[in-house]
Amino acid sequence: MDRHIPSNFDREPNTPLVDTGSSSNFLAKHVVTKLGLLPNAKPVTKKPYRYYPEQKDEIEKQVTQMLQQGIIQSSVSPFASSVLLVKKKDGTWRFCVDYRGLNEIIVKNKYPMSEVEELLDELAGAQWFTKLDLRSGYHQIRLVEQDEAKTAFRTHQGHYEFKVMPFGLTNAPATFQRLMNTIFSAVIRKFVLVFVDDILIYSKSLEEHVDHLRTVFQLLQQHGLFVKANKCSFAQQHLDYSGHIIGVHGASTDPEKVMTVQHWPTPRNLKQLRGFHGLAGYYRKFIKGYGVLTKPLTGLLKKEVKYKWKR
Repeated sequence: MDRHIPSNFDREPNTPLVDTGSSSNFLAKHVVTKLGLLPNAKPVTKKPYRYYPEQKDEIEKQVTQMLQQGIIQSSVSPFASSVLLVKKKDGTWRFCVDYRGLNEIIVKNKYPMSEVEELLDELAGAQWFTKLDLRSGYHQIRLVEQDEAKTAFRTHQGHYEFKVMPFGLTNAPATFQRLMNTIFSAVIRKFVLVFVDDILIYSKSLEEHVDHLRTVFQLLQQHGLFVKANKCSFAQQHLDYSGHIIGVHGASTDPEKVMTVQHWPTPRNLKQLRGFHGLAGYYRKFIKGYGVLTKPLTGLLKKEVKYKWKR
């Protein structure tokens, strides 16, 4: 806990802090979501990808952990997506399932997603900030039993399915945003902002901030949701939130992300151009005349325009 927070704050009964996902009550069993499929949709079946020996070891390790935690179970489903391992910045592996085929036949959730720029406009006058990161947020949403089979995936040694909402599903962000907006409806835009699974608490004084934290913790505890203690930042006057640096003077760009834009290689095809355009557009609020400056790039993204890069 931060030095500004009372030393016993994390031991209060309504403080939902966890560092591991092994607790028996980790999963929020009262939250259920459905995966509706388009009419006449057929099960998606993909072959497992080929993996190096060390990748197989990692897949086996993570599958075992998820089985023990009750996140997945063995499957006999006609569905079968493939597993991907993605290397994280710290050198560890992120276990992902390639749900592109399944996503094509899922009925899309049209719940509106928040715009980060609009959220940050609410911070005027705030002096203290806390960022909470939910522990494997999507995994805290249960799937209805009859839909678990749709999430099935194959590895080199087995066939499994999720009991909770997995990462990679097209409707996952909207489903989670709806849940967060419902839980925090009484305090959003008063002292709480939520962007998917990132919760921001903001206050004008430290005393007020501690009270706000207690309220948020009570709501999380009431709904059976947990945060990852070592991923949270408590009672700060400057912190990173959704790619922005926020503080007593408002929001600004993250220097590391600006450097990424500055060093982005020249786009050689349409896919690379879309990637650059999306990254640069994240900070359009901070760039005067952004629409005019990027008009030549936007024009190249039109279907009827042949891609040709000119120096």
